[in-house]
Amino acid sequence: MPATPPLEFEVADIRPSDPNPPHGPAGGDCFYCPGGRLNISRFTMSDLIATAWNLNGNYDSRVVGLPKSLEKVNRDVVARVSTMTPVNAPANGQPPTQQVDFDSVRIMLQALLKDRFRLALHEETRQLNGYTLVAVKPKLKPADPDGRAGDYFAQYPGRIADATNLEGRYDFTVNFTPPGMTMGGGEAADRNIGSDSSRPGSVISLPEAIEKQLGLRLEPRKNPGMVLVVDHVEEKPAQN
Repeated sequence: MPATPPLEFEVADIRPSDPNPPHGPAGGDCFYCPGGRLNISRFTMSDLIATAWNLNGNYDSRVVGLPKSLEKVNRDVVARVSTMTPVNAPANGQPPTQQVDFDSVRIMLQALLKDRFRLALHEETRQLNGYTLVAVKPKLKPADPDGRAGDYFAQYPGRIADATNLEGRYDFTVNFTPPGMTMGGGEAADRNIGSDSSRPGSVISLPEAIEKQLGLRLEPRKNPGMVLVVDHVEEKPAQN
């Protein structure tokens, strides 16, 4: 029977980031490593909170009440989970690798921030910038009844209100250019913005792709969403 994951890191170090860091994360070549190691590099306090509380998408408006001074400081976190019984059964006579799932690591990161920064916060529902999904000329394929249901659009902050009046489930694929590649892309990117996404090298934003490829449209609106309100936080972490 697998052991219960620990509730805190065995060891954890929080320190200001090197202003001229070497390439790669602070503690090695991975962010979350097998065996329960966590290496975080150049994170602000809102970055750390967003990671610990699993805030998807643009979380700038979802962490409320942080002092501006904390957002000007980048920090590294290097931590390791205490030894626990391996989850996997031995194979070929070899001892299995110790496994700790990322959800457990997030709980430990929450505990670390609360301990070192005396962080206290609570959840509230507020109106956030979001979208309404409306039907223009739907181009959707009914989903495989044996397939797994998903909720892709739920990753948006403020979520998305469904105003399509479409019923049932659908399978779809959307091809778009990530936001970081649609900005500052030079003349070549400028020429291709809004062009046919099937053409190699073309650049298309996610809202454009949804409308052209699915026949749906994302319209900006305010929607209720969960935010984390910071009640107290220290400027500097307590000693390790």
